[in-house]
Amino acid sequence: MQWMHVLDDRRSRDVLQCQPENRRSDVRSMDKLGKAITEIGVLSPPRVYIRRVLKAICDNLDYRYGTVIEVDDHGEGRMVASHNLPEDYPERVHQAKAPILSSPSGKAIETGRIVVVHDSLSDPRIAPWYEIFRSFNIKTVVWVPLLSEGRAFGTYVLYDTRIRDVSEEELHALEQIGVMISIAIASNRCLNQLNRKTEELEREIAERKRAEEALLEIEEFNSSILNNSPNPMLVIDPDTSVRYANPALEKVTGFASAEIIGRKAPYPWWPEETVHQTSGELLKAMQEGLQRFEKLLQKKNGEHFWVEITSATVRKEEEFNYYLSNWVDITERKRAEDEKEILIRRLEATNQKLAESNKELQDFVYVASHDLREPLRKISTFGRLLQETLAGRLDEDQQENFEFMIDGANRMQEMVDAILSYSRVITKAKPSEVVDLNRIIDDLEGLELSDRLEETAGTITVPEPLPPVYADPSQVRQLFQNMIVNGLKYHRQGKPPEVTIRASETDDMVRAEVSDNGIGIAGDYYDDVFTMFRRLNPRKDYEGTGIGLTVCKRIVKRHGGEIWISSTPGEGSTFYFTLPKG
Repeated sequence: MQWMHVLDDRRSRDVLQCQPENRRSDVRSMDKLGKAITEIGVLSPPRVYIRRVLKAICDNLDYRYGTVIEVDDHGEGRMVASHNLPEDYPERVHQAKAPILSSPSGKAIETGRIVVVHDSLSDPRIAPWYEIFRSFNIKTVVWVPLLSEGRAFGTYVLYDTRIRDVSEEELHALEQIGVMISIAIASNRCLNQLNRKTEELEREIAERKRAEEALLEIEEFNSSILNNSPNPMLVIDPDTSVRYANPALEKVTGFASAEIIGRKAPYPWWPEETVHQTSGELLKAMQEGLQRFEKLLQKKNGEHFWVEITSATVRKEEEFNYYLSNWVDITERKRAEDEKEILIRRLEATNQKLAESNKELQDFVYVASHDLREPLRKISTFGRLLQETLAGRLDEDQQENFEFMIDGANRMQEMVDAILSYSRVITKAKPSEVVDLNRIIDDLEGLELSDRLEETAGTITVPEPLPPVYADPSQVRQLFQNMIVNGLKYHRQGKPPEVTIRASETDDMVRAEVSDNGIGIAGDYYDDVFTMFRRLNPRKDYEGTGIGLTVCKRIVKRHGGEIWISSTPGEGSTFYFTLPKG
């Protein structure tokens, strides 16, 4: 290795013309340095060795500071070690934003020779670092290249606060020490690589161990699932031979494991008559993967049973590994389904007969009621004419008998009309549509019920708008008319009737309330009020046939709703009913 001084020629000559006394001093310093370096253990970790060598150089050759710089293939420098400099020194150098290869350090790396600058603050190549050097009062700087296989990869740098000469002996010693530091850095690189490789290997070994443990755990878990599953489970190899059958399958089929393992299709639990079909289904399932189907199988004792089979093809690295089949015994379910089908057919037949009977009954009621109206009308009409013709010639008993006859005919006429009204709920029903209850109440109040309201001085109150319903409009109208008439009819003497109507939405239904302030109903008679022709009060006190609320109930039930009552005798009643939401 060679060295060079970066000063004027006179200064360079002065350096090489050292006095004998100076040489003796250099020799003593070199001896001390050599001894100090010898005492540094070569077996020390490379980074520790480098720091100790750098300190020994500075202490024995009387340099104030020292650094070791490694340069990568991109020309970026990294400080490996330093002596007597603060921790932020590398950052301060980095902030100078000057390429290291443009500095004397770069020159030393480029030429492979030592570079000495005696007065750094007068050298223009140090300009980017003037402020740093001035802050540390650095004068003389020595850059020693670090070589590996004939190529420089960095420098170690010595700084003095004095302008000093560097002797030939000192340069030679620094050159030799550079070799030692280069070897240490190379060793540090190898050690770092070895550590990284070791860490990678340890991680790989740990990951592989974890993977093996996880795989073992999965295998144990899967084995536990198979062995302890209450469902029969079967593992089949690609050639259809049975690899594994769990205890549940042995229990259900009655075949022992020794009779199953290794056996190829057809299997002993396949009924003979379905072997061909089932073989095709198995091969298809093994090819297509996940399948779910129902199958009739056969036990060892010949008993048949139904299973729902869920199967899947398990592949390893795209290769068919095995076929897994899970059974669920559905024999009871299939039996229940068969019984259900039988019951459904019976029910459908019964419903058909019932519908026919109802139709016949409805036709009979309608025709009979319609045909009764004419004779009853004649009895009433001609009875009244006969009564008028015999006026004055009948005694009191005969006159009363005529009244009984005519009244009976009239009441019979009303009952026939009531029966017809009841039957029309079914026979004259219309398709459902959205019905505005508010309009229904307004129409009833202004038309059908206006006379009754005037006669009784009654009122109808609707505190809040009523929600729409989905029903037969004419039947909804009849329902509310009957309810309101009921409230107006059964009022207390001297107390004008008040009917209040409310409604609210609940889920998919509308719940309506029709309240009155009438005579009320005792709890024992709640069911009776909806029974046809059942009257709770004498006819002389309250007119009617006793069928109005029966018709209401039939209308509500036809629309899938419910109807009920709450009442306090002497205070009034509230009728509740539900209809589909509009």
